[in-house]
Amino acid sequence: MMTGSGDQTPTTNKDGRSTTLKSLGHDIAIIHSMSMPSKPISIMDKNELVNRLSSIHSEIGSNSSSSTSSGSTTPSPPVDSLILELSSAKDDTGIDDDDDDAASDAGSTCSSTYEFSQESFDTFKDKVIQLCHDIGYGEPSLVDRREGGSFNRIIGLIFGSEKHSNCILRIPRFPKDDNCVNDIIDEVSILQYIKGLNIVQVPSVLAYDFTTNNALESQYVLQEQIPGKQIQEVFYKLPICEKLQITTQVAEIITKLEATVLEKPGRLIGKRDLPLVSTAHAASDGDIVITGYRKNGISDLPMVSRQPIVRYICELLEHHKNGWDGYSDVVEMLDELQTVAKQMAKAGLIRIYDDENVLWHWDINSRNILIQPKTGTTEGSSVEWEITGVLDWDDAKSVPLVIARKPPSWIWFDEEIRTRQWTGDRDTKPERDLTDDELLIKAKFDQIMTKNSPSYMEDAYRRGPWLRRLAYFAFHGFKVAWDWDKQKKFVEQWNEFYESLNLPESDDEEGSEDGSQDGSEDSGNEGSKDDEGDQNKDDGDDGDDDVDDDGDDVEVVGNCA
Repeated sequence: MMTGSGDQTPTTNKDGRSTTLKSLGHDIAIIHSMSMPSKPISIMDKNELVNRLSSIHSEIGSNSSSSTSSGSTTPSPPVDSLILELSSAKDDTGIDDDDDDAASDAGSTCSSTYEFSQESFDTFKDKVIQLCHDIGYGEPSLVDRREGGSFNRIIGLIFGSEKHSNCILRIPRFPKDDNCVNDIIDEVSILQYIKGLNIVQVPSVLAYDFTTNNALESQYVLQEQIPGKQIQEVFYKLPICEKLQITTQVAEIITKLEATVLEKPGRLIGKRDLPLVSTAHAASDGDIVITGYRKNGISDLPMVSRQPIVRYICELLEHHKNGWDGYSDVVEMLDELQTVAKQMAKAGLIRIYDDENVLWHWDINSRNILIQPKTGTTEGSSVEWEITGVLDWDDAKSVPLVIARKPPSWIWFDEEIRTRQWTGDRDTKPERDLTDDELLIKAKFDQIMTKNSPSYMEDAYRRGPWLRRLAYFAFHGFKVAWDWDKQKKFVEQWNEFYESLNLPESDDEEGSEDGSQDGSEDSGNEGSKDDEGDQNKDDGDDGDDDVDDDGDDVEVVGNCA
C-alpha cells in the first residue's frame, strides 16, 4: 500500500498558500507515474489516491485555481480533472497495458489476482471453459494463464480446430462504464479496419461481447494468437545479415502505413454500430471514423480539420487552454508554444504537403512486432525471417506525415541499454556513438525510406524533431509532472536556434499563412542546420545521414552464410 501524508489539515506558509498543495503535488506525481511501465501501481493505490485527491479538492475548494506565487515553477493541474483522469480505466498515453508483469502463481501476494482483488484463476478457469462451450468453440485442450496488465486479464486457449487452434481471450479487469465499453468497441473496429487494408498482419477478432451477460460476467474479446516472438526477444542476438532482413521488412511496413492517406487528422474510432455480441465474427473492412485526439481517459479534444500544419498545431494548443482558467502560467506556456509554431513557419520548416495526414501506429516498436523463421529457409547458419504481425493498435491516429516520421531508433540501438535518464523519446540521440553494425542497420533503413520518399531524411532528422517536439504538447498538453520542465527546455533550445538564424524582424510572426516551402533540399537544411549539428542539443539524428546518394544497396560486410 502506498504511504503518504495522512494529515490533510491545511496550514499556511509565508506566501499565504495552503501547504496541502505540496501534498497534492506529491500525489499528482504518483498519479502520473502510473503511465510509466517501470512504475506499476495497484488499484488499491489508485483508490487511495482518488480519495485523497477528493479530500484535498474539498479543502482547497474554489481557491485551488488561484494564481500561484511569483516563486512558483510548476503549477498543479486542476484537481477535479485529475480525479476524473485517475478514476478512468484507460489513460491517453497509449502505454501498452500488457507490458506489466504479472506473477504466474495464483497464490502469490504479487500476483495480479491479489493485486486487483479478482477471482482466482483456479475458479475463473471454469467460467472460461463454460464460455468456450457457450460460443460454440467446445472444450479447450488448454486454458493458460498469461501475463496481463493494468487493464486486461489475458487467457491463452488451445482448441482442436485447425482453423482457430491458438487463441487469446482478453478480459477487462473491472466492470466497464459506457465510455470504456466504447474503447473496447473501438479496439475491435480498428483491428477489422487494419486487417481490411491488407498492409500488415494483425490479430483476427473471432468473437466478442460488449455486455456482461455471459459466463464471465464481463466484456471480452477473443482473438487469434499470431505466431512468433517479439522482436526484442530475438533481434539483438542475430548476425548482422539477419538483422538487415528484418530491418528491410520493418521499413516496408512503415512505408505502407505512410502510403495510407486519411481525410483529416484525429484518432481512429469505430462507428459504434457493431452488434453488442458476436460469436462468429466474420472478417470485414471495418467501419471507422476519425474523431478528436484524446484529452484524457474520459474525453477528447475537439475535432480539427485538414489545414496547414501551423494552424493545426496552434488550434490544438488553443483547445488545451480550456480547463486551465486561473492558471496563468500554463496559459502563457501554451501561448509560447503557439509563437514557436509561427516562428517555425518563418524559419522555413514547413512544407506544402504537411497538411496531408497518414495512418500512424504511434508505438511501433520491438515489443509490438512479432517475427519467426520462415519454414524451410535455413541455409547453413543463416535464417530467413518474416514479420508475422503487428500488435497494439489502440488509439491509432491520423497525423501529418512529418509527425509520423519519428525514426524507429530501436532497430539500430537496443533501448534496454539506454540510460535511466532517457525519457522514451526516440528523436533523442543515443548516449554513445553507434557501432559499425548499428550504423549499417540505420543506413539500410534510411536508404529504403529515402528510395520511397526523397523527403524522408529531412522529415526524420532535420526539421522533423522540432515539429514533433512541438506536436507533443499539441497532442497531450500538460499532464505528467515533467511536462513543465520539458516545455521550458524545448522553448529555450528553440529560441537559441531561432536567434541563430538572424532572420529579419517582421510584425507578422507567422509570415505566410502556412509558411510552406517546396521541400527542396536547401530549404530543409536552412531550417535546421542539421549538418552543423545545431538542430537541438539532445534531439535529432542518431548518426550521420547514412544513405547512399546513388541508391545502391547497402553493402553487408562479413559472412552471413
